[in-house]
Amino acid sequence: MDPISYRLLLLSLYLSLILLFVYLRKKSFSLPFVFTLSLLLALVRSGQFIAYAVMGIKVYPIEISHISYFLTCGILLSGIPQLQYVGGYFSFLSGLGYFVGAMLSPSSMMSGLGTFEFVLAILSHSLLFFFGLMLLFGTRKYQKRVFLYTACSFALTLLFAFLVKKDILYPGIPKSSYVILKMVDGTLLNYLFPDLVLTDLLKVLTTVFLLLASFLLALLFYAVNRRIFRTTRLIHSEWGLYYLIKPDFFTTLVKDL
Repeated sequence: MDPISYRLLLLSLYLSLILLFVYLRKKSFSLPFVFTLSLLLALVRSGQFIAYAVMGIKVYPIEISHISYFLTCGILLSGIPQLQYVGGYFSFLSGLGYFVGAMLSPSSMMSGLGTFEFVLAILSHSLLFFFGLMLLFGTRKYQKRVFLYTACSFALTLLFAFLVKKDILYPGIPKSSYVILKMVDGTLLNYLFPDLVLTDLLKVLTTVFLLLASFLLALLFYAVNRRIFRTTRLIHSEWGLYYLIKPDFFTTLVKDL
């Protein structure tokens, strides 16, 4: 596929999912719907990584998008309301990052991928973008404690990337293709612009900028969420183990039936 067609395909898909978000956010089944899709995505990706392991291919779930597949599904399965901000945040960043990368440097996003991996990458990141929209702006009003959860998730992600970079986790794997590692060591600009010469100062500034931008985005998403739900009250079905273990869950369920 040529870069222009790739960009147009991705743009059309993302716009379609934005329209789906606008439609679903007012539906009571929106949260179970997102959970079902995230579960399917997590199962497909799990099968993919298991297949890689069986075939001896050294591809591991390291990227932020890889983390998002399983993190979002796990958080939705737990049903803990305020944790859903973290799942939405990671999903949205993964989907948005993929889109921006595709618009700026489509060749780098398409290189080295077979047809199956290429299609799966487009669908996976598009769905992550959709999950992010739904969880951040279409389900509930979040409280300030979500920043504590988000900060902890940042710290754990950075620790994970550091351990991979230092060969403590997944020792011996080739590290040149993982974007999350390029974000940590400041070489991300070379992923988008291969001919750019990076100085040590530019690497540090890149890492600092990414961390600052991530924090500011978390603030922005929180502010947008609070503003949306200042005047909007959505009625949706809760989902997850948190609600299943509540004493009144089954009583409420029977009444709803």
